[in-house]
Amino acid sequence: MQFERFFTINLDKGRADTVDLGPIFFQGDINPMKLGVKLVNSEGDVDVSGSVSARAVAANGTPVSPLTTGCSGNIAWCIIPQEALAYPGMIKIFLKLADTNDTAVTLYAYGRVNSIGDGSPVNPGTPVPSYEDLQEAAQDCIAATEAAQAIVDQGAVTASVSGTTLVITTIE
Repeated sequence: MQFERFFTINLDKGRADTVDLGPIFFQGDINPMKLGVKLVNSEGDVDVSGSVSARAVAANGTPVSPLTTGCSGNIAWCIIPQEALAYPGMIKIFLKLADTNDTAVTLYAYGRVNSIGDGSPVNPGTPVPSYEDLQEAAQDCIAATEAAQAIVDQGAVTASVSGTTLVITTIE
């Protein structure tokens, strides 16, 4: 099921609006959201003519594009794709309508992507490996440590730690 949110911009009051979508998204959501704008003025509905463009910025700062857009009658819309919902935190969506005279109408929307508590933990700038990858890396470290200890036990080398550096000396 696709979730839809539409906002009305009254052209008599301005050509831009900012909307807080709230905490309505979930990390990794497979149901994209349709975000739309209804154009009106004091005379009623205003037909959308010209072009519709949209872009999104995921919570980790990565631009997500291109977004699917469309228009019909007085409504212009975009689809917020899964890629924009991959990271918990604040996402931003920009929906711009331009008529043939380059008169622009802009909707800036932002909302929170909630973590679902599983999958990869995320640092806002860089994704961290999955828990399975971290567990595998820890097992590899244990195996390497055991192999190194076996070599030391054979008396061929000595090993010591200096700060965060492992120092291995060959015995001749």
